[in-house]
Amino acid sequence: MPVRRINLTLLILASFGMLAWSLTRPGSLHYPLAYPQTLLLLIGGLFATLLVQDLRAAPQRQALRTGLPAENNGSPVALARFFATVALTLVYVLVWDSLGYFPSTLLFILALLLILGERRWPVVVGIPVVLTVLIYLVFYRFLLLPLPMGPLQDIL
Repeated sequence: MPVRRINLTLLILASFGMLAWSLTRPGSLHYPLAYPQTLLLLIGGLFATLLVQDLRAAPQRQALRTGLPAENNGSPVALARFFATVALTLVYVLVWDSLGYFPSTLLFILALLLILGERRWPVVVGIPVVLTVLIYLVFYRFLLLPLPMGPLQDIL
């Protein structure tokens, strides 16, 4: 289980690191930055809870391990998926200003589903389209949050 603990620790550090970075921005505790900061705090706290649960359950898991099949967490495929997800997220954040929020989000979700092993095309195409449209309606139309449009600036 050390790979799971390493992953959770990296996710905790990433969440709280992004939160700390966002707090250095001017006007960081005001709308609209307060919402993602709250989410980063909650996400980091949830990852920390999972890490504590994993550390507490380690003795019981060690006792039950005999005779049970090995877990998939330490496999090379799981590690490759983890690092591919991290790399994809970094690329997503780097290109969303130039490509635009909605096209980059659509491509990010589609690629993430493929990385995580989803192969049913209705799901691979449907989920990104539905989520992107939902994000557009809620954040851009309903909450009137400015989002980078990229090449779609003239269309929308």
